[in-house]
Amino acid sequence: MKRVVGLLVVMTSAAVSTAVAQTEDVNPVGTYEFRTYANNQWVSGTLKISENGEGKLVAVLDAPSAGIPVLTSSSVGVEGKDITVRIPYGPEGDIWIEVTLEGDDITGQWALGMDGGDITGKRVKRGEGRREGGEG
Repeated sequence: MKRVVGLLVVMTSAAVSTAVAQTEDVNPVGTYEFRTYANNQWVSGTLKISENGEGKLVAVLDAPSAGIPVLTSSSVGVEGKDITVRIPYGPEGDIWIEVTLEGDDITGQWALGMDGGDITGKRVKRGEGRREGGEG
């Protein structure tokens, strides 16, 4: 019985240590300039992440060099330093952008159906205010 209790104490301590070690969600609000390669050409544009009146994150993608209209996200998620943006794009499916934010630099991937690639960029303007519980 002492072994079982000791094992439970060790397991509980490990779970608490893991929970404490997790980083807080970054504050993704701001305007990012990015660059990627798509359709046999370099594409640049902006991704603006903001909060709507209800405190929900929204993103607007503007990449005229890709030949697409300005698009608004259906969801923006943040977990630690990782940001995931989902943008509806008609019959082709959704555009997914998954990046990691380190300071003001972003690196990650984008995907649309079977297409996709690396994406890099920089936050060039921080958003107004600060999300609760986030850093950055």
